Amino acid sequence: MKPTVTTRPASRSLNPASGYLTGYSHTLNPYAGCAFACSYCYVREMPVAKFRGEAWGTWVDVKEDAAPLLAKELQRAKRKGPVTVFMSSSTDPYQPVEYRTRLTRSLLEVMAEPETMPDFLLVQTRAPLSRATSTCCSAWDHGSASA
Repeated sequence: MKPTVTTRPASRSLNPASGYLTGYSHTLNPYAGCAFACSYCYVREMPVAKFRGEAWGTWVDVKEDAAPLLAKELQRAKRKGPVTVFMSSSTDPYQPVEYRTRLTRSLLEVMAEPETMPDFLLVQTRAPLSRATSTCCSAWDHGSASA
């Protein structure tokens, strides 16, 4: 079954990390929902999935204009101290719709700029599309970020 894809304005890109994400200052989720519907996924039991009213794996929200928002948020966060980002704590950043939207790629391009580069980046994915965006990560050296 093909998931319902909805575009929504991004109200925020970076979120403070909490819970089991010790060691990270922020989380970054380009999408809400997930088309993969993995049976082992912990997110299906989280509020984002429980209160949606639709089965997990049947919907994906694209966060429109997230890249310019992320740039502003990263600059602000970097003034306060080290920025370590866990991407993505409640969705896969390489949803099938990424082929069309290039949202995750646009966020990685923002984070490849010196003024917005996080001190550390971890990208959690199960999708093979992640290989297609490796070229935009060449700005990172081994001491700055990991993708």
